[in-house]
Amino acid sequence: MPEIVTITILGFTISLTSQLVAGIIASAITVGVVVLTIIKWDDIIEWFKTRNRMELTEKDTENIRVLIKTQLESGEFVVIKGIFNKREEILVDSEVNKAGQLDEKVAQLDNNKLIVIEEA
Repeated sequence: MPEIVTITILGFTISLTSQLVAGIIASAITVGVVVLTIIKWDDIIEWFKTRNRMELTEKDTENIRVLIKTQLESGEFVVIKGIFNKREEILVDSEVNKAGQLDEKVAQLDNNKLIVIEEA
């Protein structure tokens, strides 16, 4: 049976079955939260395409594009998108979004699971 990891995010407690996911969420939250009306898949993909994020994944094959979605007790959603280095187990770059709504594609993603984004 996996160990349950409990973290507090934005004042709410979330229980996860992965220490790695808990660590990613905790480190991403320290960079601040961007509040949106709706979180859209196209905006997520665009985030990975901007600035140096494409370069980060091209220059180091250990850097991967990841996404974690979770739902707060309030019903709002938090989506963490980031560049994760598998070797160091750290986020190289990240952004946290909080919103009351998700578009259809984001809504279909599993909660509290590390999702590797292949397209970008």
